[in-house]
Amino acid sequence: MAKGFYIKPLKKLIGKIYLEHPDYGPTKIHKELLKRMKETGLDYFPPGAPGVSAVGKEVRKIRETDSARLPELKMLDSSWSLGSLAEYPIPPEALPMVMSFYKKRLAEDDVLTTREALWTARLYKLIDPPDLVWDWAFVYATDEWLSEITDTPFDTTKLDLEMINNPDYAREIVNLSIEEAEEIAKSGKYKKGGKSK
Repeated sequence: MAKGFYIKPLKKLIGKIYLEHPDYGPTKIHKELLKRMKETGLDYFPPGAPGVSAVGKEVRKIRETDSARLPELKMLDSSWSLGSLAEYPIPPEALPMVMSFYKKRLAEDDVLTTREALWTARLYKLIDPPDLVWDWAFVYATDEWLSEITDTPFDTTKLDLEMINNPDYAREIVNLSIEEAEEIAKSGKYKKGGKSK
């Protein structure tokens, strides 16, 4: 029933579900996709569209694209440390903010990815307070990563407008509902920084 017409506007949403639940098969991803489509107002497609088969094909493409990324791009999703500065420089004036984010992640038994550190350095003077900078860095880093694995252009226009008009938007995205957080914690598969233990 569903062809590329239905999948194209949903690629990033499917990619996000893949990021959060890398162990999900097509049926579970399809179920989660339909749930999120309804929650976000994307439920204007015919009922049940796209189908499980179309979602499965897209998930396979995402997995293949993710595993075929260049090593330099994969390194952006590895754990950041001060040693990363040799290859991924950050302006000295941004380092205190990056280090505070790094410390926060370590305290949460999580990792700060190089991609998140770079976004923190890019955004630290645009947003206040610091925890909002961290949320926005996470949102931009995730969107950039999703663009890579879904083979879609990385266009931040919508995020930029949200940051200007509704700075708390990032906090709303990052702070999951209690039920979602419990489900993720029970699975033991997903860490906020995009890494699993």
